[in-house]
Amino acid sequence: MKKLLLLFTLLLTAFISNAQTSEKLKIVNTVCKQSDLIFEGKIIEAGKAFRGANQVIYTPYSVAISNTIFGNTSSTIQILIEGGQIEENGMGYGSSASHGLNISIGVNSIIFCSKTDVSDISNSYMLAEQVCFSDKNDVIITNYLSEQYNDINDLLKDLSTVLKKDVPQKKSAFANEKRINNVAQYIIDVNNYNTLILKKQEQYLLNQHSNSLNKTLAQDVTLQTANAVITGTTIKYLEFDVNIKSSNSASYLDNMPVWLTYNTAVFGTNIVAGGMVTITNGASFNNTQYLPANNYKSDQTANTFAFSVGTDYNLSNPTRVNITPTYKLLAHVKIQTSYCGNATANLSNASTALNAAFYTTTSTASSSSFQSYTSLLYNGTASAAMTCPINVFDFNTPVNGGKGDILTIQGVSFGTTRGNGQVKFRDANKAFFPFIQKLDAIDYISWTDTLIKVKLPSLVQNTNTGETPGTGQFIVKNNIGDSAVGYYNSSFQTFEVRYSEYQEYHTASANKYRVNLKNANNLGGYTLRLDTSISNYPNRKACVIKAIKDWRCIAAANIVLGSDTNLYTGANDGVTTLFFTPTLPVGVVANTTSQIEFCTVGSVNYAMKDFDIKVSRQFNYLFDTTATTTLPAGMFDFYEVVVHEIGHGLCLKHVIDTTQIMYRTTKQSTTSNISGANRRRLQPYSGDADGVLYSVTTSPTNITGQCTNFTSMQISNTSCSQVGIHETIKAKFNFSAYPNPVTTEKLNLKFDASANSKVKIVLYDTYGRLLYSAPMDSKISEHNEVSFDMSNFASGLYLINLTIDGYNFTQKIVKY
Repeated sequence: MKKLLLLFTLLLTAFISNAQTSEKLKIVNTVCKQSDLIFEGKIIEAGKAFRGANQVIYTPYSVAISNTIFGNTSSTIQILIEGGQIEENGMGYGSSASHGLNISIGVNSIIFCSKTDVSDISNSYMLAEQVCFSDKNDVIITNYLSEQYNDINDLLKDLSTVLKKDVPQKKSAFANEKRINNVAQYIIDVNNYNTLILKKQEQYLLNQHSNSLNKTLAQDVTLQTANAVITGTTIKYLEFDVNIKSSNSASYLDNMPVWLTYNTAVFGTNIVAGGMVTITNGASFNNTQYLPANNYKSDQTANTFAFSVGTDYNLSNPTRVNITPTYKLLAHVKIQTSYCGNATANLSNASTALNAAFYTTTSTASSSSFQSYTSLLYNGTASAAMTCPINVFDFNTPVNGGKGDILTIQGVSFGTTRGNGQVKFRDANKAFFPFIQKLDAIDYISWTDTLIKVKLPSLVQNTNTGETPGTGQFIVKNNIGDSAVGYYNSSFQTFEVRYSEYQEYHTASANKYRVNLKNANNLGGYTLRLDTSISNYPNRKACVIKAIKDWRCIAAANIVLGSDTNLYTGANDGVTTLFFTPTLPVGVVANTTSQIEFCTVGSVNYAMKDFDIKVSRQFNYLFDTTATTTLPAGMFDFYEVVVHEIGHGLCLKHVIDTTQIMYRTTKQSTTSNISGANRRRLQPYSGDADGVLYSVTTSPTNITGQCTNFTSMQISNTSCSQVGIHETIKAKFNFSAYPNPVTTEKLNLKFDASANSKVKIVLYDTYGRLLYSAPMDSKISEHNEVSFDMSNFASGLYLINLTIDGYNFTQKIVKY
């Protein structure tokens, strides 16, 4: 089959015939930039002009190509050029007609072709620039390029220059063979459809002028759409029948145009040009007497196409089908869908279709004797709901667990209600991170067909140990069991949980609450006691000191080192301990037991009362505080173990990120060493650090004014340097601040110190923001009482911090 290219009229600025070479190149450059195909060849035949759906006349030409200069096409193609002649009776003529195009046939030519979106011919223009030369290089036809050249070789030379230099990145619009076929078939469809309709109208007009026969009786014809169904698996189609009947049995169908308007939200636009429509003649019309309707279809507008079931107009007396009051299958329509939703196709444009709806009164009547129907009626709508496959389109990330962050998932076909639907996350607590099969019902905020909101938990109570959602792909499963995976969001990000805050489930309120940090030692934080198996070994103790200092300096967690202990249990005793033990399960390096304190005054509140860290004696450890020492094969990094377990004590859960301290397993290689650079360290601005910093700065806000039996952890001293023995410090310095609440402008600070001690006053708000920091200028003595001016601070809650020779003392102050 010959390929057919739709061409558009090119408007060029006129140039004078004696332009210099640079001007000639400029013209060629302009033409080339608008061209998708340039070739040398001869127009060998002109077809009959026809009127397109946009009422513009076009003439088709067959072209034999001898040399393709730019683009990609076959050796023989058809082109369409705007123009031509059609007489009043609808008859089209070739270019030789008196008002036809001035196109040279059989002359060696260079033809420039360009196409835009040709899917809707009613909005299109044709383009063709023909530069013709005879065998003697004489200019045959004059146009803007021909005025510049009288030798084909000169033009070819300039073309080569322009294509190599000025249009180096131009791509051929004909590279996609499938698109070529669709475009080519579209033009064939348009040409055939219009030819058929015009031919039938011509025959009808001739009939009206030359035949004095009257209609035997009024004839109404009715079209019906029926049996709509969705077919296909990966690619889905709307298929339906178009049936036909008449008001009596006295008509034999010669031609019936069918116009259909469809839902572009499901099918897209201009679907004939896209190769999305297949028409099959009904059984009664599927023979040599009737032309195949699939060849006689075309887009009429962006959302409407037409096809025609008609007899072969080349037959003088075809045998036609009797149309009776009982429906007959006229055609079967199959339309490929592009999107999901309610697929609809409605019969439309009855008044237009009626212009070419013809019949005869006998089955074999002459083509010159057919009549027009009185009216065209429509019945039914082709409609079928097509359920969209479940899919995740977008989500927000990162979303941190246990702190109230909302994960919003956008997509389709989640279901109008959740029912048994679930969002399944990777479990950060288990090897290979299996999917958590079921969240708790209270984790779901809302669930619609296109939007799910989940308050991301750090605790899922499906097992006795609990499960913690972590980073990675997640699954959305709807009520009927269909599922989709969330891979990337619209910003090409994967789902990430940087940190998870410890949560507790409150049975009475059927809800989950984040666990706060507290001032467990009256020094603003937690005192960590070591057993002698650690404290008596300087390198082991140094690792603990390093871990404490890192949490203090990087995440502002106020942890101090206490005196030695001989406690070896995780009892709820208010004492935080770290010790070696032989009793951990096989394969477990360390374990932290948390003691959670509960209170409620107006609202539910939880806090970390104390935590106890057990480290297994089953393994070999590297005791090193530097960031450069290599970790030998088969050994664990004791520093990393301690930092990780303290992280649990500071209310962090596991995350799925091998670079983070809170990853579920400690680094170890049984076969090779691990370099110092690859050992884990607590890093500033990491998820680990941000998680504890968030807890430190928000715990005061959560606890204040609600629970009198505990107060919140306070921010550590800014120097991060003091990790000494602290149990007796507060009593030694006898620090107090009054009046509290402050009802005047002055806050009195009372404390004991040594002469010439260095004293600094720091004021924070409950979000941890620094409001004031300055050393005391007055002379320090054994017993001191000074005033701090609060007049410039608004009413509210504050944290007053006094640093004496590197020791921190913090007290909450209320300003009225």
